[in-house]
Amino acid sequence: MRRRKVFWGQFLLGLAAGVMASALIWIQAWNSFGFLPIAFMVTCLPALKIGVAAFCLVRRHRGFGVGLLLSLPIGFILFADRFVSTCARLVFGR
Repeated sequence: MRRRKVFWGQFLLGLAAGVMASALIWIQAWNSFGFLPIAFMVTCLPALKIGVAAFCLVRRHRGFGVGLLLSLPIGFILFADRFVSTCARLVFGR
């Protein structure tokens, strides 16, 4: 029973950390339009999260790794509207 409580605590911590990291990066990138912040949002942040999650899945902190992996689609859903409108502005120049 103790092991299960540790897993869920780590899971919630990983989920919260992943969503907060996404929020901080997306908000910062919104303030500085351009190619580099958008490229960072789309490639580097998910790659970093996947790398940290893979490392955590191999070690004792599986719950944290699972929470980070789950934060990827949640972060995309939360910020997809702004991402799509930013890409449309870059492509169509409006």
